[in-house]
Parts: sequence; C-alpha cells; structure tokens
Amino acid sequence: MRAIRFVLASFCLAIPATAALGCSDPVPLIPRGAWSLTFQDTGSDCNIGNHPANVGTVGSSGDIEYKANGTDEAEVECTVEPSGGAFAVSGTVRFGGQYLSMNVPKLTKSSTLEEPSTGSLEFQTGQTASIYRSNACNFYFVADNGQEVAEGKVWGSFQCPAVDGAQGDVCAVQQGYFAFENC
Repeated sequence: MRAIRFVLASFCLAIPATAALGCSDPVPLIPRGAWSLTFQDTGSDCNIGNHPANVGTVGSSGDIEYKANGTDEAEVECTVEPSGGAFAVSGTVRFGGQYLSMNVPKLTKSSTLEEPSTGSLEFQTGQTASIYRSNACNFYFVADNGQEVAEGKVWGSFQCPAVDGAQGDVCAVQQGYFAFENC
C-alpha cells in the first residue's frame, strides 16, 4: 500500500511540473529589416545631388543582410498581414542616422513595375538634412528573383517619381528595395 501511495504522490507532483514546462510563452521573434535606394535629383526643384543610401544589404536579387531590432542600436518595426486578398505592409528601419518608413495598405503578390501597388514612404539618408515623403510610391516585385510577400515577411522593390523635402525640394527615388521578416 505504501508503494502505491508513493507512486501516486510522485505522479501527482510530476503532472503540474510537466504542464508548466509545456505552457510557457514562445520566444518573441525579433523584427529584422533592410532597405536601399537611389536618391535622384530631378532638376531645378531638387537641391540635393544623386546618391545611394542603404541600411543592411538588399537588392532585386541575391542574399539579404538584415538589421535586427536592438542590434547595434538599430530600430526595426514591421507588420505584414493578410488583408482582403492582398497584404497590409508597414515597416520602419532606423540605423546610423538613416531612416526609412513605408506603408502599403494593399500589396498584392501580383504587383509588377507595370501594375504596382501604391503606398507611402518617408526617409532620411546621410546626405539629406530633412525627411523626404511621398504618398504615391510604386511598390512591386521583380519576377523570378525571389521577391515575395507572405504573412510576417516581405521582399520587394519601389520607385517614387516625386518625394518632397521640408525645404520645398521635389526629388525622386529612382530605384529602391526593402525587406522585412519576423513581422
């Protein structure tokens, strides 16, 4: 009888301990992001010359080098969620005095350069004193290069025919790329 009580007592103590191990919260994913763009002087209304800028490494193809939130003082926030047959995408990356924030309410998997999704973008590079903004940037995917959107991650391209600076400058983003994951 003592042996049965010992086994029952051991069993009753083991169940809560085992249950506690299986019920812990999952480790949160750390958002990661990267962007690159080519800032373009469009003429007399743009007072800043052409220049490239980037945080991490991202292009139309190849390997992506992300910056993770909290690493080397990088700040990364992102959301990539299904929304009515498309994806609601937003992301921000701040690092080393450079900044990019984007919002595309309906990014479709079939977005191309010829038929892009429209969204907003604001950024500051090492050579722009102010933040440049546009509510009419074109976001799209380069076919067959691995660019895609899925829940929690995105890799794509963008162009902005006009971006406005605080001084009344009107410039452009000739070509840009973005990538976010763990969103």
